[in-house]
Amino acid sequence: MKTKITIKDIAREAGVSIATVSYVLNNKTEERISEETRKKVLQIINLLNYTPNKSAKALASNKNGSIAVYLPSDVTPLKRAEQLHFLHIFANVLKSYDYHLTLLCPDDFSQVDNSDAIICYDVSKEEFSKLGNNNFIPLLAVDCIIDDPLFFQVLFDYEKLLSDTNTYFAGEEFIFASFEVVNVKLKTMLEKLFPHMIFLQSVKDFKALYGKNVLVTEDTLYQLLKEDCNIYYQPSATNNKIQKLYECIELAMGRVQITSHNILV
Repeated sequence: MKTKITIKDIAREAGVSIATVSYVLNNKTEERISEETRKKVLQIINLLNYTPNKSAKALASNKNGSIAVYLPSDVTPLKRAEQLHFLHIFANVLKSYDYHLTLLCPDDFSQVDNSDAIICYDVSKEEFSKLGNNNFIPLLAVDCIIDDPLFFQVLFDYEKLLSDTNTYFAGEEFIFASFEVVNVKLKTMLEKLFPHMIFLQSVKDFKALYGKNVLVTEDTLYQLLKEDCNIYYQPSATNNKIQKLYECIELAMGRVQITSHNILV
């Protein structure tokens, strides 16, 4: 039987007094509680799925039917094209579950209303944290490394990709070509894992790849290079990956506890 979460549990996890939790729950503005403490308490309440009464429980069960997506704004036109490719596949999967996609304004980290969850696609850890600090709905990371056990992060299985690529090229040297990666941890990991990693900024960079063994995971890049390189294409944005992302969204919204939030696809 599932143990009922109490105010005492919330207070312990947030590192505050029971009275402080009560003040936050009842929105008592006359009490001197810092904004940082209030946000922390609300985040713990959200993560533990605490509902103090029947009315709150009914409110928590309501769904808006919208999943918000945040994309980094300062990217090249080529990267923007790949973002749109991801959004197209994601929107189609959401539609099959009667959800629609809401695109958030760039560089706006304020509270998101009328959405059931937020998806961050290839964002920096700083951007992810800013959104997390201001929102109390599930927040998930896609194609970026956050390394926080409280949040799902859905990533390509790059170690498997390396093994598959070595097999495809029969051990021959190859270049892993990619558009820029915003998330620093992911970029660093790729540079360590793949001996010949190139991040492309514009079409002028393509000439260095012509006639060579090249691994790509982005559809836009594949379409641009397939006639001029010996290409091995393993798409990152697949229906299978987006389906797994949706399953993570459902788990996060249901506050289902699992052993690992790091999902490799």
